[in-house]
Amino acid sequence: MVVQVGTDSGATLSDLASGLIYAADHGARVANMSWAGSSDSSTLQSAINYAHNKGMVIFAAAGNSNCNCVTYPAADQNVLGVAGVANAAGDKQGDSNYGAWLKLAAPEGNMTAWPSINGAPGYAGVGGTSIAAPAAAGIAGLFFSYDPSASGSAAMQAEQTART
Repeated sequence: MVVQVGTDSGATLSDLASGLIYAADHGARVANMSWAGSSDSSTLQSAINYAHNKGMVIFAAAGNSNCNCVTYPAADQNVLGVAGVANAAGDKQGDSNYGAWLKLAAPEGNMTAWPSINGAPGYAGVGGTSIAAPAAAGIAGLFFSYDPSASGSAAMQAEQTART
């Protein structure tokens, strides 16, 4: 399910919280939040808790500042914060944020392409933890397709266990 929040000019944390609640109320099992900020929000945390309590598994990008600098919503309770790795050996991608506050890591570079922006036709490579987070979220989607009756907690545990 695609839930658009805000406009081309941006979205508020309240918009993002409303989108998460909407998705939870309409049966979404997995959410990806491919954005990171330095400020926490009680409004967003409440929406995260609401969605989590409805069985949703929530992923968020760690950020791309190459620092152990906590970002939100990746560091929020009931969110699986996702860092980026550069290769199959699991080496940290150069731009990925890192730290014990993150739960997972996934590939973030040379992974996909999208129609380029700024008016130029064609496709361009993309990277960043905003690519790593939906890669991890996709695995949760596969988990639920394998076992539709599984709980969100079981999916979160499976994601975290798979990294070891």
